[in-house]
Amino acid sequence: MEKEQIEIHNTIKEKKQRLLDLKEKLSGLISKRDHLLITKKANLEAIYSLRIGKYEYKLVKAECDAARLRRKIELIQAQANKGQEIDLEQIQKVLENEYREWEEKIRNLVETIKKADSRLKSLLSPEDSRLIQKLYRKLVKLLHPDVNEDIGKMGKILWQRLQDAYRLGDLEEIKMIDLLIDDDERQIKVGDAKKLDEVIKSYTGKMRQISDQIINILSCFPFDIEQKLEDSKWVSRKVRGIEVKIKEKLEYIEELNHIVDLLILRNICTGGESCRG
Repeated sequence: MEKEQIEIHNTIKEKKQRLLDLKEKLSGLISKRDHLLITKKANLEAIYSLRIGKYEYKLVKAECDAARLRRKIELIQAQANKGQEIDLEQIQKVLENEYREWEEKIRNLVETIKKADSRLKSLLSPEDSRLIQKLYRKLVKLLHPDVNEDIGKMGKILWQRLQDAYRLGDLEEIKMIDLLIDDDERQIKVGDAKKLDEVIKSYTGKMRQISDQIINILSCFPFDIEQKLEDSKWVSRKVRGIEVKIKEKLEYIEELNHIVDLLILRNICTGGESCRG
C-alpha cells in the first residue's frame, strides 16, 4: 500500500512539474503574440508610413482630386444640358457631400503619418524594451486568464492595468504591478492526477491555438514585408512606382481642370451676359 502511495505521489509530482513547464511555455507564447500585435506591429506600421505611406497618401489625394473633377464635369454638363446657368456653389456642396468619405480617409492618412513620426521618435531604449518584455512575460504567467483560471477580482484589475501599461510602453507602471504580485502565492493547487491531466490538456490546446495565431500574424502585413522595409533598394523601387502614378494623376488633373474651364467659358458664351455683344 505504501509503495502504491509513493507511486501516486511521484506521478502527481511529475504531472505538476509538466504543468509548470507548460505554464512557462504558454506564458512565453502569449508574451510573444502580444509583443507582435501590440509593439512590433505598431513599430513596423510606423516605419512603413514614413518610408512609403506618405507617398501613398499623396497618391490617394491625387486620386480623390481627379475623381472630384470628373464628377464636377458631370454636374456642369448636366446643368448646361438643361440650359441652366452653371451654379458652382451648388456643385461644390454636392461634391463635399459625395466625397466626405474620401476626405475622411485622407485626414486619417495624415493623422497616421503624424502618429508614426511621433511613435518612432519616442521609442524605448533597447534596455528598457528588453526589461518590459521580461516583466511582461513574468506577469502573463501570473495574471493572464488563459494561464490562471481563477485570478480573482484584483487579478483581473491588475491584468487590465498591465495591458494598458504594455500598450503605452509604460515601464514604471509595469514595475509597480510587478511589486503588487507575490509569485509565491500562485502555486499550482491541483492535487489529483485526473484533474492535472485535464489542466495539462487545456494548456496544450491553448499553446497550439496561440502558436497558430502567431503563424497567422507573421504571415500578414506588415510582418510579410518586414525584411523588405530594411532593404533600401526595395523601398526606393516602391516609392518610384508610386511617384510615377502620382505624376500621371497630376497630369490628368491638369487636363480635367482645363475641361472645367472650357465648359464654364462655353456656358457663359452661350447664355451669359458677359458674352453678349
